Amino acid sequence: MLVLATFFPASDVNGFDLIPELMKASADIFDVMGLHAVIFYLMAGKSEIRFLAVGIGWAFAHSVASRLVGFWVGARATAFHWKYIQMALNSNIDLIFYVAMAALVWLFTRNDLRSGMKRMVTLLIALCVFHEFIEQASVVYLDLRSWTLLGAKATFTAGLAVGTLIAYSSLGTHLTQYRS
Repeated sequence: MLVLATFFPASDVNGFDLIPELMKASADIFDVMGLHAVIFYLMAGKSEIRFLAVGIGWAFAHSVASRLVGFWVGARATAFHWKYIQMALNSNIDLIFYVAMAALVWLFTRNDLRSGMKRMVTLLIALCVFHEFIEQASVVYLDLRSWTLLGAKATFTAGLAVGTLIAYSSLGTHLTQYRS
């Protein structure tokens, strides 16, 4: 947040400025660097378990920091509103997103990943870094709101998770090709 406030001050123009928003979204690279530091320097154990634990922990911290107070105060009210269901679904989508992002960070550092998969992992990490920008651009340019935005975010995250699964499943095929 300090980096965003220092280097990317809020503009006075109402609306969506493409270049400043893209630069603000690039500050999410610090999330990727933080995930890398936690996975490789702060966690002990098997690496396959470390990225899963770090991804779940990162998603939990993100949900607590961004949604807990609003959900706790609003959901306890006597009147039901669909936005709390959307907040809960959004937290679940974020859980899948951050586990996939942690897996991609772990996959990027693997030496036994094929070069084609390395490029795919790099592209998926870039999509992870700019996912907020993609979401904001889809709100402005595609006029996605409420449930359609949630569906688009779920589709984006599912595609990211499937790409991560494809890259992860390619690890075993590389070893068996040279064995026989």
